[in-house]
Amino acid sequence: MINAGIYNGRAQSVQWGRTSKGAEQVALEFRIVEGDPEAIGQTVVWFGFFTDKTWERTMESLRYCGWKGDDLSAIRVEDLDQLVELVVEHDEYQGDINARVAWVNRPGGGGRLKLKDQLSPDEVRAFAARMKQRAKGVPEVKEPNGNPPGVPARRAPADPPF
Repeated sequence: MINAGIYNGRAQSVQWGRTSKGAEQVALEFRIVEGDPEAIGQTVVWFGFFTDKTWERTMESLRYCGWKGDDLSAIRVEDLDQLVELVVEHDEYQGDINARVAWVNRPGGGGRLKLKDQLSPDEVRAFAARMKQRAKGVPEVKEPNGNPPGVPARRAPADPPF
């Protein structure tokens, strides 16, 4: 079973169906192409639902996969050729634990976080310029050994074994 985590993958099959409550759904099977080496080549399924609350995010996920146009019946797996980021979680269903895709996002996590009021690149540069002097006054973090994070302390050569 694929570990829970974030992977990159591509759709390799598409199926349409209906949930037990009667809502239309789409199932995409993804092949993992990047991430945990043990997961590469394995497949995992995502279910998208078309309810009043979920249809928009489902269509957004299909767009990330490469779907163009407005006719859902015309979707072919060949059209879903874009690399996407898959958030894989473990889910219990009828007593079994399975890996499943919880979220289909743009590569790089574009779908996971989106601030409501984002700064434009020009606004980021202006903000950074205002904060530059303040940043100079905040010392860089050092490890207890005095080195920057991740840089090990220098060690004296080991004594010869004799």
